[in-house]
Amino acid sequence: MAKGKIIRCDRWGLLCEASTVDMAHDTVAMYRRLVNALSTVFLAHWDEVHAMPVQDLERYFHATRKNPDARYGAWFERHFHKVPSYLRRAATMAAHGHVSSFMSRYRAWQGGDRRTRAQHPPRWGAFQGWPTLYAAKGGAGAMIHHDGDVVEIKLYDRSTREWAWKRCAVATRGRRHGGGGLPLSPMLMPRGTSLSLGQAYEFPWEARPGDRETVLAVDLGVNKAATWVVTRSDGTVIARGFVSAAAHVDRRDKVLMQVREKARLTMGKKGKLSTGFCSELYRRAKGINLHVARSVSRKLLEVAKAHGVWSIVFELLKGWRPRGGAKRSNLRQRFHGWLHRALVKQVEASAEEARIGVSFVSPRGTSKWAYDGSGQVVRERWNHGRCRFRGGKSYDTDLSAAQNIAARYFVRAMEMAARKGMAEQAKHKAPGGRKSAWAAPGRRSEARKPTSSGAAPRMPAVLATLWATMGARPETAATAASAV
Repeated sequence: MAKGKIIRCDRWGLLCEASTVDMAHDTVAMYRRLVNALSTVFLAHWDEVHAMPVQDLERYFHATRKNPDARYGAWFERHFHKVPSYLRRAATMAAHGHVSSFMSRYRAWQGGDRRTRAQHPPRWGAFQGWPTLYAAKGGAGAMIHHDGDVVEIKLYDRSTREWAWKRCAVATRGRRHGGGGLPLSPMLMPRGTSLSLGQAYEFPWEARPGDRETVLAVDLGVNKAATWVVTRSDGTVIARGFVSAAAHVDRRDKVLMQVREKARLTMGKKGKLSTGFCSELYRRAKGINLHVARSVSRKLLEVAKAHGVWSIVFELLKGWRPRGGAKRSNLRQRFHGWLHRALVKQVEASAEEARIGVSFVSPRGTSKWAYDGSGQVVRERWNHGRCRFRGGKSYDTDLSAAQNIAARYFVRAMEMAARKGMAEQAKHKAPGGRKSAWAAPGRRSEARKPTSSGAAPRMPAVLATLWATMGARPETAATAASAV
């Protein structure tokens, strides 16, 4: 993403003849061959070309009247004859970026940036991107012309090795069309028997419109897709609710059970599965997961916009691995299909466009401690979605965790503000800088008190912590009236 800008892409569906779709496939295949060929040239001369502008890069392979002795001009003219100038320019930039990405990862690996000591170096892969269609303001070498609901695209015919203009009708446009974004050059995206354009839009970066004192805290669960609460900095709960995707999760689990049964019949006790086993069923399960992540994130964004929140707060579950559930059990399968990372990534992408922040807090103990400060909860034996507080109150476990997540966000913000204030105060008190405000190295400050190593673990920040700090009411009248 460019600095100070947000770029998002919509898909435009096109109506055209079957021959036009075939030519679009030929164009994409030829473009990818061109990019891969240019990548090998740039990789061989990377020390020379890594900082060159795109016009100078073309001197290596494109022969002109001013540049008749291009080093690789004859080969490229023989294999990529009459390539439009702006498609050649797009391929040049794509090849340069492809090589730059590989060299950055390879040099990072050489410098020791590895997950494990025995990690293999990055592998050189083929380019699989889509061609960018530049309009060039209608000039020579352009690849696309717009005329209302009709577009003309210059496509390659593999049988005749010629380029021809083809007309297509725009059947559908994305939701960002006419939304104030600056349209950029589209991408040609043929898939199977359909043809579409990937239309990108550029939006200016604007300040957040939300209230700094209000956040939307979300607890992601296995039984319920998401549990959310809208909370203020004084601990007041404005609204709360649940987002369920049980129907879609059941569909996905049924598909995975089909895979499990087919694998049992194929393998037996000591058999092996071939490459691509049940690939169609896995594709369906992956599509259902993507739909669940998008639908749940859309509902969370609607809540965030309706209440004007400043940030959406999640638990930091990156790298989390389940420890519960026996091997090959249904519980382990449900943990394996939990969409905590896919959902968070989808929310991050959508929240950036809506000018809403996304924050993370530590997940330790959010469900273990009661939000009212009474202590640790006791899960119900047959329904872990419910818990009982020390005072005997029965409550939803995920809802209590969501309120604790909001509390941790505000407590961390207060701690950071206090540390900043202490640093500023120490800086003003010490004319010589920060060093004179602290004790000499190796000596204990007189103001510092010794701590006991055997102290009992303290209760983490919960919603009651904000009540004690701000003296706020636990809930608003609207949320207190609703049964949990």
